[in-house]
Amino acid sequence: MDAQAVIDEERRISELYAPDYRHNTLTNSYPYQRERREFADWVVATLVDAGLHPRELRALDVGCGSAEILELLRNRDVGRLAGLDLSAGMIAEARRHLPEAEFYLGEIDQQPDVGGPVQVVTAAFLVHHLQRPRSFFELVDRVLAPGGWFFVLDYNRASWSRRPGLKNLLLAPTLPARALLKMKNRGALAKLARVPALFNPAHRLLTTREMRAAMPDPSAYELRVVTHGLWLASLKHSIDAGSFFDRKLTGAIARLERLVVPAEAGHFQWFAGRRR
Repeated sequence: MDAQAVIDEERRISELYAPDYRHNTLTNSYPYQRERREFADWVVATLVDAGLHPRELRALDVGCGSAEILELLRNRDVGRLAGLDLSAGMIAEARRHLPEAEFYLGEIDQQPDVGGPVQVVTAAFLVHHLQRPRSFFELVDRVLAPGGWFFVLDYNRASWSRRPGLKNLLLAPTLPARALLKMKNRGALAKLARVPALFNPAHRLLTTREMRAAMPDPSAYELRVVTHGLWLASLKHSIDAGSFFDRKLTGAIARLERLVVPAEAGHFQWFAGRRR
């Protein structure tokens, strides 16, 4: 697919998902809600540890969707909030959920106007959608103020969960749990929106090393990388966010994953950089 065809397909899928993006088991299941919350906690903790005051900062979420990350940052006292997305439907949903934020409709490759410099740039599950991941980092280079931070949440192509053979061996123990949870939660899950599993064929997952290589000048940033997760993501279609038992179970699995999954082997990567 050529570049414009990739963008057009992304826009088509985003427009289809927009009305129910927050209420289906594919794009916003409980494990993904939890991942976004923990990512937002990490973003704010990193800013505070760096001596910054979140309330004084302007944050831009690239590929903002319906503003899930921005809403989490708002709830953690980050100051001015802005979002960029290529889908008018997603922007409309974002404005509905977070009317106080600024939103910009545009394509990352075209380096759109985002209202001036920012001190924080976030991107959650965005980079693997880009045919040219470098375009995200070019945007970061252009809009991020000196001393500012960017934060990326995405999948890790080097994860054990993506290695042929090893993946099946490691995830096999979750099959009975998934079946039992689906049976237990069938009533709650039936109330959620159903959306087709559509994936642009141009999607490409990156390792942490490839993420670094996509940056025009990695030496311009102080970089930090965390990978984690393995089993929890496989339960995404079976967890009931309203179930106390399910929330406790996912918490226990997350703690176990952090104990036993080695660095670089995790399902998710958190990739961050402070502009020097």
